[in-house]
Amino acid sequence: MLDAQHLLWTQIAACVCLLISGAMLFNLFRMRRLMRAAENWDKAEGVITVSEVRQPPAHVSDDQNDAAPVIRYRYRTSGQDFESDRVRIGGQPLTTRVLAARLVAGYPVGARVDVYVDPKDPKNALLEPGQHGNLAAQLAFTIPFGFIAAVLVAHAIAGR
Repeated sequence: MLDAQHLLWTQIAACVCLLISGAMLFNLFRMRRLMRAAENWDKAEGVITVSEVRQPPAHVSDDQNDAAPVIRYRYRTSGQDFESDRVRIGGQPLTTRVLAARLVAGYPVGARVDVYVDPKDPKNALLEPGQHGNLAAQLAFTIPFGFIAAVLVAHAIAGR
């Protein structure tokens, strides 16, 4: 049996974890819906204008997740020219230099690429609509927070 102060902090922790896991679950479903929709977007031909790996000046090890692939491209749709740097839905997280270089190598400057363009908003475009790597990472954080929230809720209920 918990005393009043411990019960209060358990309930607060349970609420915080429930909010975090609920927000993460909502974002997971939103990203999945966007990925499915993006696979049916119109295709336009684009040209890679920038393809490089950026890392901080204090980079000391290739094992650190401090590198960012930067890929910019131009495309034309509906008679207008646009430019974007979105590769995947959910953005490109910081990664190791080796993995960033591997992604950048697939998009050399001057290469012609298929750009998937949202028919409702031509400014919204990306190169890889079906990449599910961000979903796996999101799921890896959602499940533990949901489990922690469930344990804290059960503990708060049992502690009364």
